Amino acid sequence: MSMANWMKSFKDRFCEHYGCPEERYVPVAARKALPWRVRVLRPLILMFHPDHFRMDFELLERVGNAQSWSEVNAALGAFNCNNRLCGGFYRNTAKLRASGRRVSRMVRRLMHEPQQSRT
Repeated sequence: MSMANWMKSFKDRFCEHYGCPEERYVPVAARKALPWRVRVLRPLILMFHPDHFRMDFELLERVGNAQSWSEVNAALGAFNCNNRLCGGFYRNTAKLRASGRRVSRMVRRLMHEPQQSRT
């Protein structure tokens, strides 16, 4: 992956691509970052735990402001660490959270980076 800075932030590119205003970036990106089963359960989760997706929204804010892969990787690393330390059963075992892999694929697709093979 190229470590060079991008001309635009990911949020700018995302909003251009999906035609959404910048203030709608996080909710629109969250729908794309959440696996389908989590999207279906989201209203129920929010009814009982209104703050449940806070870490996901923070991840999307950080990724949205990123202008390089190193910034995206730092945001994803912090997200993974926070989930391990503070996530609990619902975020870690039941995986009721954003998918770091989905976020990474979304960035790669919109920032025109080639898919990297896993080692």
